[in-house]
Amino acid sequence: MARELHKALKSHNLKPADCLPLAMSDAMQGRLARLIQERSAGLVERETQVRLALLAALSGEHLLLIGPPGTAKSALAHRQYCLHR
Repeated sequence: MARELHKALKSHNLKPADCLPLAMSDAMQGRLARLIQERSAGLVERETQVRLALLAALSGEHLLLIGPPGTAKSALAHRQYCLHR
C-alpha cells in the first residue's frame, strides 16, 4: 500500500508530508501507531527516531543515523530491516 500511495503522490507532485495524515484511515493510523510502539519497545527516548525511520521507509527515502556510540543506531536500523523482510 505504501508504494501505491507514494506513486500517487509523486504523480501529483505532492510530498507525503503534505497529504499523508489526511489520506490515512483510522485503521491505517492504528496500524502505524502499533508499528511505532513495537519498534520503540526497549529503546529509551527513541520514538522520534523510530517515527522518522518509518516515514523514510514509507516515503521511499533514505535515513542517515548519526550519533555517539550506544545511542541505539544499529538497533533501530536492524528493527527497520526486519520490518521490511
